[in-house]
Amino acid sequence: RMPAFLGEVDVLKSLQTLPGVANVGEGSSGFNVRGGRVDQNLVLMDEGQIFNSSHALGLLSNFNPDVVEDFTLYKGNMPAQYGGRSSSVLTVRTRSGDMSKEKVKGGIGLMSSRLAIEGPLIKDKLSYLVGTRFSYSDWLLKTVANTDIRNSRASFYDVNLNVEYRPNTTHTLTGTFYNGYDRFRYSKDFGYRYSTMMGTLKWKVILGEQWSASTSLVVGDYASTLYDLDPSNARALNNGIQYHQFKQNFLFAKGEQHAVNLGGEAVLYRGKPETSRPYGDNSTTVPVTVQKDKGREFAIYANE
Repeated sequence: RMPAFLGEVDVLKSLQTLPGVANVGEGSSGFNVRGGRVDQNLVLMDEGQIFNSSHALGLLSNFNPDVVEDFTLYKGNMPAQYGGRSSSVLTVRTRSGDMSKEKVKGGIGLMSSRLAIEGPLIKDKLSYLVGTRFSYSDWLLKTVANTDIRNSRASFYDVNLNVEYRPNTTHTLTGTFYNGYDRFRYSKDFGYRYSTMMGTLKWKVILGEQWSASTSLVVGDYASTLYDLDPSNARALNNGIQYHQFKQNFLFAKGEQHAVNLGGEAVLYRGKPETSRPYGDNSTTVPVTVQKDKGREFAIYANE
């Protein structure tokens, strides 16, 4: 029901209407919570970490509104099962496809369009959902009087895939995939591109009237390239990070007012080598490579 910005409703912009949440800048999807910085927010989509949650210079978020089931922002008491950050935790859950019939949904905006297709592969047992967005925002830049902006380029796309299998009433196996890509160039001065690729496999099982369990595996890859287009010193600076995550959670629920989460999590991080290389035939940049460290996180938790 919120007003659409450039034809798009947006998860992160809706959060900025909450107390204690402020936007990073006008027209940006980044958010600060009670004085914290953007990098102090943990952003999760289907339990996978999103390191850069915006498209198109921050005008839109990475979350396609046609595939989002629900989202929750924790900005006070952050549950232990999410590991936490010093500022906030945002969890976004994408929805599963319809188990009974085919559906198509889409929209056309001033700078991007979107399409979502869903339906059953095996009725009442196996479903799929495919959602995508792609931009054509260059035409907006060409309408600006400033020559530098008119000679700039910007585009993005993202793809969501969700496959859910329910063999019986107690077991659910869900696989999700996300790929997002952004590209921007400001005249002949600088440019950047970054991409996120993430896959999640989650198995949920009902163990009894009050107990349930979920096991999830997540693999993520984030890559970024910054271009300095100065002719004599043109270079491309590359970096990124990969991670593998395993999480086991048990939920004890007694009534609607009492629930306990307990379990454990392990995350392995690998920083990609940071490289600086010449960009163009006339560049005098000397190639440099800096190796990055690996990181490990292990945790057990209990939260009521």
